[in-house]
Formats: sequence, C-alpha cells, structure tokens
Amino acid sequence: MSRFKHASGKVILYAAPYLMKLLSIVGTIAMFSVGGGILIHGLPDGQALLHHASEVMHTVPMAGSFLAAITPLLLNTLVGILLGGVMLGLVSLWQRILFRKNKS
Repeated sequence: MSRFKHASGKVILYAAPYLMKLLSIVGTIAMFSVGGGILIHGLPDGQALLHHASEVMHTVPMAGSFLAAITPLLLNTLVGILLGGVMLGLVSLWQRILFRKNKS
C-alpha cells in the first residue's frame, strides 16, 4: 500500500499545476458565461431571444438537438466576453484620463 500512496502522491504533485491552470481557464469562461446570462436575462426580451436562437439551431440537420442545447450557453458567454471587453476598454480609458490629469 505504501508504494501505491507514494506513486499517487507523485502523480498528484505532477498534475497539480496543470489542473490549476485548467481550472483558472474554465473558471474564467464560467464567469463570463454567468455574467452574460445575467445581462441577457436583464433585457426585456432576453429570454425570448435565447429561446428563439435555440429553436433556429434545432432545425439544423443531424446536429440540431446538440446545437439547440448549447446555444444559450454560447450566447451568454459571447455576450459576457463582448461586454467585459467593452468595460475593460472603458476602465482603461478612464485610467489613462485620470493618469494624465494627475501627471500634470
């Protein structure tokens, strides 16, 4: 049993950095998806838009069911990334403006 524990420990130590990197990437994508979902569902017809997009994807031959299932997730993520990028740009611009004022 001791050999098994030692080998398991080595595998865990070797895999841990890669697992942490993977979790940081997957976690970031999940945060964008959740944020985009909050924003879309805050729109008056946001839920209807997601439903309509899913219905359109459902008509694709052979892959329609799969595409209909992942369409809301993809749209939420896309909206989260796009609006996150816009916010990043606005914050960066604001910081540049403030930095220039403080520098003078």
